[in-house]
Amino acid sequence: MERPSESEESAYDEFVEQLIQQNRELLERQSASNTKPSEYPAVYIPDYTKDLKQIYDQLNRLSLTYKKENISALFEQMDKKIDAMPKVIPVRHHHHFDPKSKWILVAYFILVIAVSILTGTSIGFATEVYLLKKEITARQADTPTSHAVNVTAKTTPTKNVVKRKPRIHKTMLTGNRIAKPNL
Repeated sequence: MERPSESEESAYDEFVEQLIQQNRELLERQSASNTKPSEYPAVYIPDYTKDLKQIYDQLNRLSLTYKKENISALFEQMDKKIDAMPKVIPVRHHHHFDPKSKWILVAYFILVIAVSILTGTSIGFATEVYLLKKEITARQADTPTSHAVNVTAKTTPTKNVVKRKPRIHKTMLTGNRIAKPNL
């Protein structure tokens, strides 16, 4: 094992001296705080001796008027009543519909019918969309496309082969019928 150098030894000695000095200061502070009386705020505790004496006198009068036999008889009566109670209390549990619950049933069946109608229409729309997409892809596959495109020529959109009625814009304010373009 190597011996610490003089600088390390002097640093260690300084550190120990500082710890000793701090410990002395803490001990002085602690002894000074022990000699001082604690400074707590004054607490007002009211004097309840008169009230407690009245309660004590009333309890004494009460115990003198009721004899121990009477009190024990009261407890025995309570014990008899408790013993007479059944361990399991029977409870009637019936489910029935009264006139007040009739409207709840009506609302329930209306909701069930509404959900079934909405489910059926959504399935119908989904199948219709599927068939239309299938028809469109079949038509696109049937139409010939040329790979050479003339960039300078004006291209006009081709009209759909299926003839449809022109759609009328819903927000039209005047009496003129303006047809929306088919997209």
